[in-house]
Amino acid sequence: MGVSSLLCPWVEPIWFGGPLSYRVNRASISTLPAWVLSFFGSNLGSKDEIARILMYLAVTCWHIWKSRCSYIFDHLSLDPNRVIMATLTSVQGFLEATEASVGRPQRACSHPRPPACWGPPCSPFLKVNVDASWEAQSKGGYAGVVIRDHEGKFVAAKRGRVGATSVAAAEAAAILLGCELAVELELDCIIVESDSRENIHCLTQDNSRGSWEAFPDISKALRIGGNFQDCRWSWTPRSANLAAHALASRSNPEMCDVIWVIIPPSSLVHVLNKDGLPCPH
Repeated sequence: MGVSSLLCPWVEPIWFGGPLSYRVNRASISTLPAWVLSFFGSNLGSKDEIARILMYLAVTCWHIWKSRCSYIFDHLSLDPNRVIMATLTSVQGFLEATEASVGRPQRACSHPRPPACWGPPCSPFLKVNVDASWEAQSKGGYAGVVIRDHEGKFVAAKRGRVGATSVAAAEAAAILLGCELAVELELDCIIVESDSRENIHCLTQDNSRGSWEAFPDISKALRIGGNFQDCRWSWTPRSANLAAHALASRSNPEMCDVIWVIIPPSSLVHVLNKDGLPCPH
């Protein structure tokens, strides 16, 4: 596997536009193995950090291979963003499964892994975090959207009431609400982040295999996403989605269809501050 595997027009954005964000010296790189070996001679951090990078690399290779097979055998278009999001979803799923595993002596003696925290996107992206609450009896709930930039600064937020027949449908409505707010604010590059694994899988992999109740809003979100300069879909655990989760809470039912720009609602300030990132008061 030579340099073309790193720098061909559709693979290059996957390697260097994804979570690794690691650049290569084009003058000296010759093969993928040489690039991997360069990790160990660079200042990338601890052995655990290098292991994390290698895990991303292995999963990325797998998804590149899957995408190429789909292109050849199923005639599906090549989409670097879809591969990046699928890689992130797979890695997060592996980490969750690893943390949830039991009966492993080496885990019993180790310190528990701290919960995942919200992380800012790379410039020029803005991160649109969304979440929803839902009640079976009323077939409805609330959606929360929180937008922050690459420095972690608050940009905007919105809370809205949603009618839905299932949790998946409510979460899909929250995703759609986030896309609509981004359009209203005339944003160019966004990452829509949700803790609904099912809906993010539909957005990144196959929209036809998700919940039928969520299908209409997921389809609308996909259409809206195509109008941005760049729109990406990302799954995140609940612990890294606390701001949107708090805004979608069933408390304060009267506080709906309100948009906050630059200055967040007072009830959200303490949650944003827990992320350790800048937040205007």
